[in-house]
Amino acid sequence: MFINFFNKLEESLLSILLVIMTILVFTEVVARFAFNHGISWAQELTLITNSWIVLLGASYCIREKAHIGVEFLTDKLDGTAARSVAIIALLACLIYSGIFLYGSVLYVWEDYQIDIELDDLPISTWIPASVLVIGFALIAIRFLQAFYQVIFHNDIHVLQHRGEVEDSMELAESIIEYDDDDNIIHQTDLNKTK
Repeated sequence: MFINFFNKLEESLLSILLVIMTILVFTEVVARFAFNHGISWAQELTLITNSWIVLLGASYCIREKAHIGVEFLTDKLDGTAARSVAIIALLACLIYSGIFLYGSVLYVWEDYQIDIELDDLPISTWIPASVLVIGFALIAIRFLQAFYQVIFHNDIHVLQHRGEVEDSMELAESIIEYDDDDNIIHQTDLNKTK
């Protein structure tokens, strides 16, 4: 129940941030080219919004298995060896996100103590920088969820989109037709536009 709410909250926040960033950029472009005067704080807010989208989006992509996965090693190994490789990979991911989470906490804490405002907005710099802590905490949580799946459910494909190779092969086969001797009969040109 809480996980579903958390997932919906994450998706909604990403959607709202993307809409805000799109409106900001569009408004800034119109203001600059139509009225020859930009909005002084739009670029800074766009950069902040973009950084939030990147870090929250990284967590979302881990959940949706949208990051590029290298399945070569786990597909070539048997059950126990593949599971061991998946555990080692997830431990490396957890260590990576843990190091960045720790560094982010230190950075935001020092930024909070210094209490400097942004250049164009009357906001302390630690507030937008807090996305570092939130983002890497969410990334670590996603890796912990994946680790749980490997340990307790023996699912070694928790970070990989299953069937990437199969999907690619189906696409290739739908484009190229072969005869009985594996000679190409017809090849569809995807670059051709009508």
